[in-house]
Amino acid sequence: MDVNVPKGVSMYIPYKLLAVAAVAGEEPTRYGINGVCIERDGKGHPIMIATDGHMLLSARWIETEPNLSLFASEHETIDGFTTVLPKKHALRMLKFINKKAARNEPSCGTVVLDEIKSGEKVFLETADGALSSRIESKPIDTPFPPWRDIVPKYKLLPAGDGREAIRIAVNPALLADLLKIMEKAAPSDHGVILTIPTKPSRPILIERIGEDGEKLLAILMPVNDDTLSNEQVACWNWDEKPTEEENESGGLGKQPPKTPSNR
Repeated sequence: MDVNVPKGVSMYIPYKLLAVAAVAGEEPTRYGINGVCIERDGKGHPIMIATDGHMLLSARWIETEPNLSLFASEHETIDGFTTVLPKKHALRMLKFINKKAARNEPSCGTVVLDEIKSGEKVFLETADGALSSRIESKPIDTPFPPWRDIVPKYKLLPAGDGREAIRIAVNPALLADLLKIMEKAAPSDHGVILTIPTKPSRPILIERIGEDGEKLLAILMPVNDDTLSNEQVACWNWDEKPTEEENESGGLGKQPPKTPSNR
């Protein structure tokens, strides 16, 4: 259905960054985290943030003006603009992108977000020169959490302070999901940078710089694990010589007897 997008003010979003919305929650009792927050900071730079209460992912990028003849909107900015789009709308817009066209022409990989002051409606639009896709979205009216307050500002320890390693427990499924989303939102030949706090109760910071200069900052909350202080749980004693059974089994210990083949 064609939507009449009003002429006004717009934000230009690289389509891959809409993957950040996948981190957003789906909590019926915490409706404010069920969307992706999009805003401009005090200097007018765009930011996108999503969280489910256990992990948080934020993205910053440099806006590149697309071919405006393809779009219905004009580009200006609103100081202090902020909106919280439903998760499903951001991810649906991601599916509308013609990925092949976007590889050949950056304008085709740009999503235009109208910065409407009233906040009653938000329009998302993309175009590839042949087709135009638009979504009219009603922002979530529940306030987004004060995410800046929960981003830790760690003081990095100098090299050679004597501490070789610390142990911290995380949810492996959440860590895997978060890394996959970061790779999708900001592809790069570089890795991710992890900042591990010296206190195992503090969150982990994960950073990524994408191939187009976009910057991701993620937070992953640790989990309570009463086995964390038990050195026998995961620490191997490399000084012990393997037993004959371990050598035969490739380190798996004593194996059950082999059953005769039915063939």
